[in-house]
Amino acid sequence: MKKGETKMVDGRAAEVIAQHRVFIRNTVRHFGVRSADVDDVTQEVFQAVNGSLARLEIRKSDSLGKWLQEICHRQAMNHFRGSWRWRRAAPLEDVKELVDTSPGAEEKMLDEERTALVRTLLDSIKPTLSMVVRAYYIEERSMAEVARRCGILENSAWNRLRRGLQALREVSSRVRATQAHALCAARARARRER
Repeated sequence: MKKGETKMVDGRAAEVIAQHRVFIRNTVRHFGVRSADVDDVTQEVFQAVNGSLARLEIRKSDSLGKWLQEICHRQAMNHFRGSWRWRRAAPLEDVKELVDTSPGAEEKMLDEERTALVRTLLDSIKPTLSMVVRAYYIEERSMAEVARRCGILENSAWNRLRRGLQALREVSSRVRATQAHALCAARARARRER
């Protein structure tokens, strides 16, 4: 018997499966089986029904639906156990290739805005300070290389970096204050126009 084939014991099994196909499929889905695996687990339920229906004696207190639900639950749990083993065995390198770590459109736009703001701020401080800050932070050069490039001692380069960062903080706070003032003025105008 090939995988996926079901050998019928009698017409009763075929009748039960035909009548309860949708119920079995929905019950398997209800137990949390992924959509991609529902057909496989449903087929396993059909095979289990086929194998055990001959031994089934339904009493008045039991129902065929409850019996089918128990088989669905058992097959779903078997499926989860099997898929858990597979997931544990999957190499982590294969999973890393599937994860997209590239920035999205919104992140790219925010990066561009931040970069434009930093360049504007750097253009607003003294060029001698700006050159050291750009070389050290943006171009990621060593301080010895920055000093050699500027034609100054390394200690002087560190001092210019400190002064450049301080100047950036001052310019940044002035820009924020100007933006806040403009926002307040816009709100006041909007109130007056009401």
